[in-house]
Order: sequence, then structure tokens, then C-alpha cells
Amino acid sequence: MRRLLAAPNGGECIATGGMTSRRLPIRDAIALLLHVCAVAGPVEVVRGVPDASAPTRCGKNHGPREWVRSVPSERPFERLFEMQERPSSSGARLRAAAGRLLVDLTTAKVVSALKAVGIPCIVLKGPSVVHWVYDEEDHRQYLDSDLMVGPSDMNAAQHVLTGLGFRKVLDEADTPDKRRVHAHAWTRTGDPVPVDLHRTLHGTGVSPDEVWTVLNEHTTNLPIAGVDAKILDRPATILHVALHATQHGRGQPQVQRDLARALDRFDLETWRAAALLAERLNATPAFATGLRLHPHGVPFAVELHLPEDRPFEVALSALTPPPGAQSLYALATTRGSRRKIAVLTRRLVPPVAYMRYTSALARRGPLGVAAAYLCRPFVLAYRFGPAVRTLWRASRETR
Repeated sequence: MRRLLAAPNGGECIATGGMTSRRLPIRDAIALLLHVCAVAGPVEVVRGVPDASAPTRCGKNHGPREWVRSVPSERPFERLFEMQERPSSSGARLRAAAGRLLVDLTTAKVVSALKAVGIPCIVLKGPSVVHWVYDEEDHRQYLDSDLMVGPSDMNAAQHVLTGLGFRKVLDEADTPDKRRVHAHAWTRTGDPVPVDLHRTLHGTGVSPDEVWTVLNEHTTNLPIAGVDAKILDRPATILHVALHATQHGRGQPQVQRDLARALDRFDLETWRAAALLAERLNATPAFATGLRLHPHGVPFAVELHLPEDRPFEVALSALTPPPGAQSLYALATTRGSRRKIAVLTRRLVPPVAYMRYTSALARRGPLGVAAAYLCRPFVLAYRFGPAVRTLWRASRETR
């Protein structure tokens, strides 16, 4: 029977069994662990020289050797989330630890690269939430790496990600509404961990520069995969938990679990500090809405004298709007017939990059793109009813 032993330097593991042993790079060991825990797809043990996309020890090619390659399942990280619904067990904790380590390795690499060129960054959500909100025996999983940099460093940070092999998944100019988003997703071939590069937080009403300045005052250090990184402190973290709950609404179970744990874990004074921070960021409506999404948060909102009134956009976001609701709202609030026609046309015929991002059919080549455009009116018509009902509910809640 083979065992995986962590090497003293933390950079690789040793697979032992019988009379032989062999060293595995840490990413190979994680792939093997994920397979054993039924998260990744089948594992291939390959004899030979790994190709350029395969992990190699210390970044060098050491000639023919055995190495472990995980054949990814269709949605391995989504399965990790689903498995959190199952009762706690040693297997669940192992799955969570292996998944977190895989994300942390990517985070550490990006943070180190940003530090090397003098770009400060803050690690958001995953490690921060686990550190402040959960206990060691919990198996809270996170699936991507969320980083925030200052607006003045955004272009340089994007160049760093490009140099590491990442590419931006979708640019704002390629979206139908051309809306400014709070973060962009970056991915790279061979790495299942996406990086979300934040310029601000969802639900804030001040400029990204002000968000960066305020949050930078509320950070602490935390080692992530051997790299010293900045994370949000306790009040800023639970503020982000509440804003994240508002962003995704009740339709995201993990977000609601984070909110429930934070409400049970922290006292009124800690939430008062978060409320003061929300006021500085002009995020009080979104913060109050997030607290009221959970029954345990209502007493806190009352004690903190948080307003019940909220903008329509906040109410709509908290309802976990179906596809098309945000675009329909953008169309309704656009002034002028010409502008409305332009918005509607771009929604009916969005850029090719957007079609390939949202449609599996469009990713099958030119014929697939053409077929996706032909199906587009029928897709929008199918979404129209649920979108209208959600807008109606949001309007009733803001009266």
C-alpha cells in the first residue's frame, strides 16, 4: 500500500510502498489526493518526459521519470462545493484541505510575482473568511483566488498575470451592457484555479481609489502556502461577507453559510465596527440588506439602526436575479429611443467573445457561433418571463 509523506521542505511529497519510493511535486500529490477523494477525474501515472504544460520539480526537466497527472473531471471544484453538504468526515476534511492547498499555491505564486515588481495586494474572501469565520476542524472550501490591487497598479498587475500565463476571460467591452464590474476573472491553461482581480467591492458607493485606501487600513498578515500575504482584518472580512451575501442573494448556499457562521461567531461590537466601515465606503444599504438575508442578522440590523430602505439595484441583486434580469433593467433605465435601440441590438447580437463565453455551442467553431446567434432570440424569449417577475418583486420590495 502506498502512502504520501510530506517532505520537510514542503515542496514535494514522497510516495512510498514496498521497497521503492519516489518523490512527487506537491501539485502532483494534490492531484492524487483529489482523485483518491473522488473529486478529480482519473489519475494517469506516466513514464517519460512531461510536456511543457506538465508540472516539473523546481521548474526543471529531470529526464524520464514517473509523474502523476490528474485527468480533470468536467467540474471538479463544483463537486467540492457539493460535497460540503454531506456530513463531516475525515474524507471531507481531506478534500477541503487538498482543494484549499491547490488554490493557495496559485495565490502564493501570484502574490509573490506582484511583490517582486512592487505591487501591493490584498487577498480577499477564501483565506480571510476561513481564518476569521471558521474553525480548524471545519472543511470550508474555496474555489478561486480573489486578489485586490490599487487602481493605479491595475494595468501593471494585469501584465504580471499575463506574464504568468493567465488571460482575461472576458473584457468589459465584450459584454452586451458594457457595465463596469468589480472584478475580472483570469485563467490559464493547465491550472484549474481562476484568479479574480478586483478593482473594488460589490455594493460600495465610493471610487475604487477610496475603497483601496480604506481597506488597506484594515489588513493583517497571514502566511499562504509559505508566502506572507495581506488579508482583511475581522471587521472588514465580515463586512465583505455581508456584501457578498447581498451580491449573490439566497441562491448561493455557501455564501449563506458564511453569513450564518459570521453572525453566530461575532458579537454586536464587531458588527458595529463593520457597520462603521460600511458607512465609510457608502455601502450601508448593501450591508444592511446582507444582514437581513438571514434571520439571525435581523436583530443586529435593528440594534445597529441600519436603514430598511434600499436602492432598486441592491434589492434586485439580493433576489439572485435570473439571466436577463439585469439587462432588462438596464434597458428600462436607458433614456432615449436611440440608446434603447442600441442596447437592445447589442443584447440580441452581442460580441463573439461573449457568445463563446456563455454558450457551449458557440465554442464549437464558426458554425457553432452562427448557430448560437440563430438561437439567441429564442434564449432571450425563454428568459423574459422569469426576468420580468424578478424585476416586479424587486420593485415591490423597494416601495
